[in-house]
Amino acid sequence: MSPAIGSRRSDDEHRVRLHAGTVPGGEELVRLAPKVAHLERAGFTKPEALLALFAASQFTLGSVLEEQVAGSVLAEAPGAAKEATALAAEIASVASTREEAFEFGLGLIVEGLRSTKRRRRERA
Repeated sequence: MSPAIGSRRSDDEHRVRLHAGTVPGGEELVRLAPKVAHLERAGFTKPEALLALFAASQFTLGSVLEEQVAGSVLAEAPGAAKEATALAAEIASVASTREEAFEFGLGLIVEGLRSTKRRRRERA
């Protein structure tokens, strides 16, 4: 889980505007290969490993983008401000920090991977 957390912090600290539709290339592929190999050694197929890394990456990028626009949503929807403010307070009550919410979501991805691996093992 920590590579995604480190990536999220790095992206957020540099306030990088991320762009959809980018494909890893060059150095990204060099860094990706050992991660795929690690997941394969852990029992995942190569397609599962690639999809797992893609999902974690997309989740991380989306989280950073959401943090970059935090607060501007309420300003853009004044007619729904009362309802939106109440919902924002409710969200804040279940996740005391954005990092806590991010780690919870990433944990769901990891648990999904464990479940995928367990189901495959049970079928074999």
